[in-house]
Amino acid sequence: MSLLRTAAARLTLALTSIGLLVLTACAAPGAQEGSGADEETTIRVGVPRTFGFLSVLWARDYQMDGYRFEYSFFPNYTDLLSALASGNVDVAEGGDVGLIQTYINTNGGVRAFAVTEPAPGAQSVLVKPDSGIESVADLAGKRVVGSTAANYYPAFVTLLEQEGLSLEDIEFVDSNPNDAIQAYVQGHVDAFISTDPATAFAQEQTDSEILAGFGDIFDNYYPYFASNQTLEDKPEAIQALTTAIADNIDWAVNNPEEYVELLAPELGFSEEALELSIGRGATGLQPIDDEFLDESQEWLQTYGEYDIVTDPDIDLREVFTTDFNDYAVPSGTAG
Repeated sequence: MSLLRTAAARLTLALTSIGLLVLTACAAPGAQEGSGADEETTIRVGVPRTFGFLSVLWARDYQMDGYRFEYSFFPNYTDLLSALASGNVDVAEGGDVGLIQTYINTNGGVRAFAVTEPAPGAQSVLVKPDSGIESVADLAGKRVVGSTAANYYPAFVTLLEQEGLSLEDIEFVDSNPNDAIQAYVQGHVDAFISTDPATAFAQEQTDSEILAGFGDIFDNYYPYFASNQTLEDKPEAIQALTTAIADNIDWAVNNPEEYVELLAPELGFSEEALELSIGRGATGLQPIDDEFLDESQEWLQTYGEYDIVTDPDIDLREVFTTDFNDYAVPSGTAG
């Protein structure tokens, strides 16, 4: 479809905070009140705009008796990781690459205490219906926009190889998420690779089709991680937060209409985009067990081959803790 100026303006309004905008973290909108107890243990929770489910807790101002979750919203994901590394927040969530590189950058100063189930439908290659591209093989000679620093990049290369192609057969445009969406919607490239909700937004804006996904190649998951000091000093609060995350994922998955109505105005995405995202995202937390760690360790070597992380030889058993597995199940109290 052709792009109108109004669509471009809408894009700019909705996406300026993806990967570019540096803003002061702002307070959460009120939805539920905390217990107000004098002996509350406080956890400072950093909320990203474009990942996972902490935004649900933030939008609901979700609290648990005996604890105070202080939410700060970060439109720019890099700012959130910096805030965690500098001690300005205690907890964050993001992609596996963000966790691993933050662990490296802080000399092991953070660890993951929970992780979502895989969300294979959350990442995909989009093409427009009038592009003439009907298969991955048709990408030969085309311009594809994405990020070489993203966890999907090695999987995309594998996808090409499965069709007898290589990166030399296409023109890969390396870009941040904001510019990538702009380039795709405005017709400067032929295909777009990203992660929900950015992918869902681009899909909605252009009536695009999913050409391919990466679920058969690798598991895309979202870890929740905290500073070592927080994990050591406030383990009961992290236990409570882990259960709160599990409860709110369960609530979001089972109440998609309420989820969409709640989050769309807060995150600046359309209800249609968030509806697509929740429908193909993770449905809960998974245990951090040997199978998960072994598979992740193997994929970490692949990240190293593509220079996505600076130290692919770290032991992920030092990055992830299993201490909170028992709390990664819904209690049924988030409704």
